[in-house]
Amino acid sequence: MDIQSMINRSMENDRVAQKALVHQFSGYVHAIALRYAKCSEDAQDIVQDTFIRMFDKLEQYNPALGSFKSWISKVTVRVALNKYKRFFNHREIPVETWTQEPEIQPEIYHALDMTQLLLIIQQLPEGYRAVFNLYCVEGYNHKEISHLLDIPDSTSRAMLSRAKKKLRKILIEKYAFDYKQYSNGSL
Repeated sequence: MDIQSMINRSMENDRVAQKALVHQFSGYVHAIALRYAKCSEDAQDIVQDTFIRMFDKLEQYNPALGSFKSWISKVTVRVALNKYKRFFNHREIPVETWTQEPEIQPEIYHALDMTQLLLIIQQLPEGYRAVFNLYCVEGYNHKEISHLLDIPDSTSRAMLSRAKKKLRKILIEKYAFDYKQYSNGSL
């Protein structure tokens, strides 16, 4: 059964199609959830909430606007952000507290495997982790992040800067990692 058939049948409450859709995308959704969650249990909650939201909003999916995989990715990110939204309640970090950081060089990611990177990112505080994932992984800009999280642009920039500094510290302390070898000092 193709994805569009699964979607159509799922909207008609066909349990077999719904189960097939969950089976098809559960690994993908779980991988996204792990980037935002503090632990595996939180990620499982995000996955479950994502599929509940997905089936509730399935009629809003429009194939003309993009693939279903892209749509479910956005649903997952929003569910994850809503889980941690309480952290952002109009929290503002003054502009003076952040500095512009140069870009992370991609070579740094090749020195660690995906599991190690995920474990490092999960050590970030919730707000830093969300902003880091949205900016560095999902490709959102600070204006979009500020809109999603209902925070000022300056707070998004500050949290990203602090996330990078915390990641650098984790890499150096826990993994004895010489980040200078892989970056221009930006991580």
